Amino acid sequence: MKLEGLDSDKVDTNDILKVYVHTFTKFIEKEPQLLEEAIKKIDKHLAVKTPKYKKDKEPKINELNMVIYPGEMQEVLFQFEPANIGEFSESVREIDRAMKVIPSVAMDIRKQLNEFKKDGTPMNIPISAPKQEDKPSILEKIGIQKQPDQMSNADRHVESLISHIYEIRDRWGIWKEYYYGALKNEGNTGTWSDIYSRQGMENFLTRLREFFNYWIVTKFLPIHQYAMDRELIDLKGNTDKFVEALARMQHETKQMNPMG
Repeated sequence: MKLEGLDSDKVDTNDILKVYVHTFTKFIEKEPQLLEEAIKKIDKHLAVKTPKYKKDKEPKINELNMVIYPGEMQEVLFQFEPANIGEFSESVREIDRAMKVIPSVAMDIRKQLNEFKKDGTPMNIPISAPKQEDKPSILEKIGIQKQPDQMSNADRHVESLISHIYEIRDRWGIWKEYYYGALKNEGNTGTWSDIYSRQGMENFLTRLREFFNYWIVTKFLPIHQYAMDRELIDLKGNTDKFVEALARMQHETKQMNPMG
């Protein structure tokens, strides 16, 4: 069906609909799935147990149960052998890509704050920052009162939330720095794997896994979902406008050509 103006040789409604379908698939189906898969792969990678001895170099005993070869210990953990991080690094890059929603989320939250302050439009922000204890300053402890805070509760909440969102991104960067700083490369004797014993690196790996599950699984996933939900809301609004324009053009076309 071709509609003059809206659906002419220059504007094809099928092409417009394809854009909406592509946007829906990208933000609502594909990207959350890619992020979820990346998280599962990283968690699985971090959970791999490293054998005590190097492959084919386990201890050997004779028929008298005497040790004839003590074996060679595997000092470097599986996770920090460069040969084992190909798929892991691909998953890390997927999380890097997903983190790009953070600035847009911060902008959306500030936009909601401005609308709230302007006309009282309720803010809809399902994510939250950790509660901060309001501790008295040194001056307050000695009886000197600070100047009244000019920021409203809404301002403070939003600024705290945005600060927390960016903290997640910063901590992810630190996590990567520590992880890749532990890779045991040939000729490099300054890695965490060189500095610490195997037991120390196992403790190090445990902390990395705990950190990942807290900051990425617990903290970042809701923020990414919030971004996807906002994309869906915007897409629905644009789709509604398109449908209204299409219906209006159909109505006008029938009026101009009632026999068509």
